[in-house]
Amino acid sequence: MDCDALVLVAGKEKYSGGKFVEAGIAIGLGKRVVVLGRRENMLLWHPLVTSVEEPEDISGALYDLSSRAEAQI
Repeated sequence: MDCDALVLVAGKEKYSGGKFVEAGIAIGLGKRVVVLGRRENMLLWHPLVTSVEEPEDISGALYDLSSRAEAQI
């Protein structure tokens, strides 16, 4: 609840339900979510979620999401 954003690392193997619970809580609290890798279920297509392919793209995605959130205020 104290975080500004959640970075979710998508797996290449079987789905893990725990990370989807964390993502759902973050979305419910209005937090930004960045998925590293593929979006594994429909929850990860929510407007508060963005996806990147490379770890070095995470900070840019968080900045973009932050800028969009500030523009809505």
